Amino acid sequence: MITDAQIIGQLGAFSDQEVALFSRYSHNRFFKKGDLLLRPGNFQASIYFLKQGSVVQYKKPDERERQYENLYVENSWLFDNGIFSSQNHAASYLEAFSDCDIVEVSLSSIHHLISLSSSFLALNKIFNSLADRINFLNAGYTPAEKYDLLVKSRPEVIRIFPLKVIASYLKISPETLSRVRAMA
Repeated sequence: MITDAQIIGQLGAFSDQEVALFSRYSHNRFFKKGDLLLRPGNFQASIYFLKQGSVVQYKKPDERERQYENLYVENSWLFDNGIFSSQNHAASYLEAFSDCDIVEVSLSSIHHLISLSSSFLALNKIFNSLADRINFLNAGYTPAEKYDLLVKSRPEVIRIFPLKVIASYLKISPETLSRVRAMA
């Protein structure tokens, strides 16, 4: 299992003392499949590191109308952007797609860690991942290009999530995804 040193080591260089601080100000949490980490209206300003399992992010609770905004797999950081960008309440659901082992770091803990060591400013890199996702989905790619990019950049998503969920995430119909996969 991944250690705290490996978790924050993905973001930059941290001393043993800084790793100990991260461990002290973060919390391990366990979620069963279907449990909600976050729901719209909550103001739980935290970021999460997914040590084990998978998580989906979506806006509408009705499964028939659900539009998936993000799909998270092991060794991923996750958060609700609305809380951090506008200091607003959560705008989406974060739901455990499978049993999950997660490290949670609250916004107040992030601020405290940064006040103790400027090395923790590296946590800002986590928020850049959202910009990459927005660019990926809004760059005018064809369905085939979106699927190809997903296969190349995040192949584990293809292995873990059902095609209906992947199609929703890519903002294409399941039928279009089936045609794209047949041509690949």
